[in-house]
Amino acid sequence: MQGKTVLVTGGAKRVGAAICRRLHAAGANVVIHYRSSASEARALCAGLNEQRTGSACTIQADLLDLAALARVVEETVQQFERLDGEARWLGREVGSLRDLDVVANDMARREAETHPDEPGLSALADVVARQARERREQLRKLLAGARVQAFLIDLARFVETRGWLVAQDFGQTERLAAPIAALARQSLNKRWKKTAKHAQGLATLTVEQRHELRKELKKLRYAVEFFCSLYPAKRIDPFLKRLKKLQTVFGDLNDAATMKALFTATDIPGADAPSVQRAIGWMIGASQARAELGWIGAKALWKDLEQTRPFRK
Repeated sequence: MQGKTVLVTGGAKRVGAAICRRLHAAGANVVIHYRSSASEARALCAGLNEQRTGSACTIQADLLDLAALARVVEETVQQFERLDGEARWLGREVGSLRDLDVVANDMARREAETHPDEPGLSALADVVARQARERREQLRKLLAGARVQAFLIDLARFVETRGWLVAQDFGQTERLAAPIAALARQSLNKRWKKTAKHAQGLATLTVEQRHELRKELKKLRYAVEFFCSLYPAKRIDPFLKRLKKLQTVFGDLNDAATMKALFTATDIPGADAPSVQRAIGWMIGASQARAELGWIGAKALWKDLEQTRPFRK
């Protein structure tokens, strides 16, 4: 159910509320319909949003009224599908260029400079750089196109009209008026708990579990950097320093996976020359060796991060 949106009619109490909780726990966004149980619906909505921000809302309607039924469906769709799909699409398009740039400039070029006796490495860097330039031109045209411009207009409209507000959620004004320090503490504690949960049994994590932990570490760092002005630098800097060291390990793991995917799943013009093929094998092997070597110290780095004085309390 991850990422799906579910409308639960009569979802404010008893069986309906239980269904809402179960679907929400499975990763779904939940729209809680009610006819007259407003206080129960709002309380349930607030509890679910506390667990996962922006994941639940309420809609009031008498479903015996066919016009009201149509409105419920329309509001459900609008609530959670406004900009999400287009933002994900644009992120994928830009991300493909990022991968090519990293491989060409940060990885292949570095190996070529370290091992000048391997001419295939320099040739490989040139091949991927050429592919990146072509992709950059394609992306420029894409960004100037109608689809992206429409997305930007919709995004501006969303911001200007405060599109994140839910008309039926009367508790949101109080939450928006809460002191930023309280929100920061709550948000950072929530991010830390999620990260710590994914880090359990760190030494035995599978490749997929390492990837999930990498994403949680990235979210944690973004949150810390967003709220850092609220805390003294001498308290927050040690935590950030240790977090960045751990992220480097996971960054190497991600770069190794990106490299392998790029060269095994993508047809790159000019990459079929024997010397370039040898360089591809070299790059995949070197990136995986570097990632595994870094992983040896991951457990100690995580322990250092855990033992850092909590700055957010």
